Amino acid sequence: MRRNMMRVAGAVAMSAVLALGAGACGGDDGGSGDGDSITIGFMGDLTGENSGLVIPPKQGAQLAIEQYNATNPEVKINFKTYDSQGKPEQATTLALGAVKQDKIVGLIGPAFSGESQSVGPILEEAKIPSVSPSATSITLAEKDWQWWHRVVADDAVQSAGVATFLSGSFGAKKVFTVHDNQDYGKGLADAIGSAVKAKGVTVQTDAVDDNATDYSSTVNKITEFKPDAVYFGGYYAVAGRLFKQLAEAGYEGKMMSGDGSLASELITASVRRTRRARC
Repeated sequence: MRRNMMRVAGAVAMSAVLALGAGACGGDDGGSGDGDSITIGFMGDLTGENSGLVIPPKQGAQLAIEQYNATNPEVKINFKTYDSQGKPEQATTLALGAVKQDKIVGLIGPAFSGESQSVGPILEEAKIPSVSPSATSITLAEKDWQWWHRVVADDAVQSAGVATFLSGSFGAKKVFTVHDNQDYGKGLADAIGSAVKAKGVTVQTDAVDDNATDYSSTVNKITEFKPDAVYFGGYYAVAGRLFKQLAEAGYEGKMMSGDGSLASELITASVRRTRRARC
């Protein structure tokens, strides 16, 4: 079900980019191709450890393009993918090439918030419309970018739901938030920490290195604090490793994460099945 929803998000993003970029097809010096075709790009982590979140919307966009081209339109769409592996610095280089060499007329993505922060100024200067199917950082909408769009709610919506669940029906008195110190993960964890504090919940927090594999320092802090729930802000690969180490350390409270962990690969990463809560 989730993969189908992500494919739909990709198709919606594809449709939005096509509509936003339509004006780029009209002039001799706008867009890409030879007058019979244009190029629309897709950027995100396609081969990295969190690619399970990005491949479904890429497939949705590709399906939408194939269906559109099958109608024999006057101008067909070329679909070009850019594998950023979710890395902002890699996304920046790819975006420059997409604009200057490939002359894209629109971009679906970037998929993650950190790479969106880096790529946004490049697309804004080039006046290339973009639509992200999954970047949820609150600060992205505060940039006053005119050519940037997304088709999902931001982390303020998610954090409010989590806070309501934890302080309400779950009845948590203590919550420990962990993040990967990246734009998406830190923003989400901070928002949730603030939201549950406002409801009278005691909160402690810590950050982990997303390139590391040993989180014993954070695990020790959590077991000493004895929270009712641990909330991880970030993506499923790190969440899986953290949850596995928490379980091995004997932690028996609730372990939660957000939309960045809603992938079946979370179970693979954690090796053993852990309990997840959704709001």
